[in-house]
Amino acid sequence: MKKESKDALLVTALIAGISVVGFLGYREIFLDGVEDLPDSVCDSVVDTSIAERVLPSTRKVTVHTTQGRPGDDIIFSCSLITEEESILSARAEMIKNSRESWRNYHAENKDGKAVDLTGGIEATSWPRDASIYIPCTPPDPEEGVGSQPYALIVTAGMFSESRASGDELRQAIVDIGFQVAERAYEVAECKEKTDFPPRPPRAVSSR
Repeated sequence: MKKESKDALLVTALIAGISVVGFLGYREIFLDGVEDLPDSVCDSVVDTSIAERVLPSTRKVTVHTTQGRPGDDIIFSCSLITEEESILSARAEMIKNSRESWRNYHAENKDGKAVDLTGGIEATSWPRDASIYIPCTPPDPEEGVGSQPYALIVTAGMFSESRASGDELRQAIVDIGFQVAERAYEVAECKEKTDFPPRPPRAVSSR
């Protein structure tokens, strides 16, 4: 367990408390750099070893966490931002989108690589971002609003400077995406039964 000294965690600020829409968000600022973050962040969802692999050395890291509730548009998000504004983030949204529409949209980007998965989940990885598709009908879906099925769409990415590149960066982005996806699936209370892999899948095939 890494230390969480009082100088490492400067402040935890509630930036959007429980409201009529059930949205919760908060921000944490750590002053001892990436290497001295606690073992996990964003409500213990994201393993900070992912951040250690890709975020550049820095004096300060700001962690933003948001969590909605079933039926909200944004279900869960986690962002780690260095003082120099390198950002590693993942966000899960509930939208009406068919699997075919999701595939067709991402097929336009030729740099994408399909991630090998079973159980109804699909994912595509690019050099600096990833997208995950999870069928997810909320407990109380709106009646008569379009014919498209509901889904959780998780978007993860690395923005600005990064310590890693290539396959290592791709894997880190897939890792944070799947960790956020699992929490979002729980929060959204999806009607569909989805079996997540025991660990995030490989972003690229073994050679």
